Amino acid sequence: MKSTVKVTLFLMLSLIMVISMAGCNNPKKVGNTYEEPEITIEYLSTEYVDQLIRDGGTHFFGSLKITEDENGNPFVTIAEKELVKDTNHPKGYYIADKNLESSYPLSFEARTTHLNGKTSIATIMTSEKFVEAVAADEKIVIQSTSDESTLKFYDIYVIGDQVELILAHYLN
Repeated sequence: MKSTVKVTLFLMLSLIMVISMAGCNNPKKVGNTYEEPEITIEYLSTEYVDQLIRDGGTHFFGSLKITEDENGNPFVTIAEKELVKDTNHPKGYYIADKNLESSYPLSFEARTTHLNGKTSIATIMTSEKFVEAVAADEKIVIQSTSDESTLKFYDIYVIGDQVELILAHYLN
């Protein structure tokens, strides 16, 4: 009788362990860490954006300026804009200024993209390199133009009171 109780307990314990371990097989997890997907523009603008929004992030559209505090930490000042569809406008839209500005620290681990010169393909860079690239942009003298397609705009995602993602693009 004692042996049947032991066998039953052993089988129940084995069954419980098998059931609990079945949920531990995660294909995106290697050892104790998660395997990060390849960082591409497509990934950043789709899955990563969805994750930030799902986690409570806020999306801003507009232009930006980088400043530094007294300790040299970068801050992103966002001049909020709005893309307004207008069939009477030659391009079918225009950019409206919301007259709202907000400033957030740029996370050291932020994902950023930048457009160099007239290229339409964004480059993924670290937040440090992004700050340098924006500073270099400011040094370039560009003739002012009313053609909005030559203006650079950004989709900026803030979570936890700091900028976590900046996606640069031109409007076509």
